[in-house]
Amino acid sequence: MRNVKFALVGASTLLCSGLLFSGLAQASELDITLGENSVRAEFVSPVGVKRADNVATLDAGLLYSEDNNVERMLGHVGLMIFGDTGAKKANVKAGVGVRLIGFDSDGGHEGAAISLGGTVAGRVPQFNRLGGRSWLFYAPGVSSFADIDGYLEYGLSIDYQLIRQAFIVAGYRKLKADLDPVGKAKIESSGFFGLRMVF
Repeated sequence: MRNVKFALVGASTLLCSGLLFSGLAQASELDITLGENSVRAEFVSPVGVKRADNVATLDAGLLYSEDNNVERMLGHVGLMIFGDTGAKKANVKAGVGVRLIGFDSDGGHEGAAISLGGTVAGRVPQFNRLGGRSWLFYAPGVSSFADIDGYLEYGLSIDYQLIRQAFIVAGYRKLKADLDPVGKAKIESSGFFGLRMVF
């Protein structure tokens, strides 16, 4: 699997191209965030037919990090189903779904994993310009391949709507994997800030 890095870039590029066309009539999001030693780009777009309060989204992302002179790249493609949580007097939505992640590093470790997880997002009542999100994705060893023997990602963020189609975002995220034969390895663990653009 020496070509994991290139496969990730190619898959993300193809998916993002498809997302751009599928989401022309609906709101899509592009997040670009900077961590302590990383940069991450994520593109999300609704797909299919909206059913009641539920909507399906496809997403693709690529994270590049450099720590102790070791370069790492992690990409993902995913499918999520979002819906209203039914919280009274609050705009809170939750989503569940699946992500395929791929990992490559200068240390010679590479692999992929199928992770399941979800996210919760909400806006502050009476002040919708302020909101927050949290997320969690997990893959056990049975759905991990090559050098990866397990994967965990979680994080939380707050955002402020600066203008109608742009948000300032800040938060914390942690990504780690169990790698054969070295054991647990941190991919990223830091605060981040950036922009979310809606179009």
